[in-house]
Amino acid sequence: MDLFFNTAFDLYQLITHNSFARVVFALLTGAMIGSFINVVVYRLPQMLKNYAVIDMHLMHPTELTESRARALLADVGLGGRSITPCCDNRIKARHNIPIISYLFLRGRCAYCSTLISSRYLINELVMALLCVLLVMLGLNNLALFFMTSITALLLIVANIDIRYRLLPPHLTMPIGFTAILMVHYDLVLITMSQGIISAIALYIFLTVAKTKGQILLGQGDVELIVAVTIAIGAQMSLSVLALATLSSWLVAKIRRVEGKKERAFGQYISVFTFGA
Repeated sequence: MDLFFNTAFDLYQLITHNSFARVVFALLTGAMIGSFINVVVYRLPQMLKNYAVIDMHLMHPTELTESRARALLADVGLGGRSITPCCDNRIKARHNIPIISYLFLRGRCAYCSTLISSRYLINELVMALLCVLLVMLGLNNLALFFMTSITALLLIVANIDIRYRLLPPHLTMPIGFTAILMVHYDLVLITMSQGIISAIALYIFLTVAKTKGQILLGQGDVELIVAVTIAIGAQMSLSVLALATLSSWLVAKIRRVEGKKERAFGQYISVFTFGA
């Protein structure tokens, strides 16, 4: 036990006082967080769908068998071993090493050789690089922890919004809670009262504008921008919203998407919030 604590302390000292070690540690940690992000992006929408089906069973018992409801209930949650989405085989540990396993398997399933989406690799690489960037900014440990947390949440939001056009409160609420803690520990430049008042005022403004049809934001988009407002303030949030709107419009024009078709807006809010 003493050997374990001595080794852990030596490792901590190395990471704390050696810039190269900090970068390597950030790279490895970011890749592992990116792997977890992939799990959340894959499982959370399915979990919400299963809960919706179970709720339907409670309201209309004849439309779903008891055994099916129990199976769905057992399948909800973010824990448990990962399985391949293409052939439902359990993923072995050596096939689940962030970045390395994807490259070693050449982007294919280890069992059936089906192509695996590159988004898994991209998420791990992006999170690894963002963690390195945060470390290079020279943040203290507390600020680094909260910035890494909110970055991971924003990356999850962007992924789920792109794939499912979905921004559930299961994601926006943790972002808001993290923002409150960042304000509480003086990690941002605004006070708690400024953050809360700005968030409430912006929520009222966006809700009224959305009700009148003046803006094309979903409820999840409104909740997301309000959550980050607590940490970055109303002025910066409006800038984020303006840049997100412009980017969304430009992408729509490039893809020749016409009319008032709803687009995945949360991804743009996430990107520009990180920049803020």
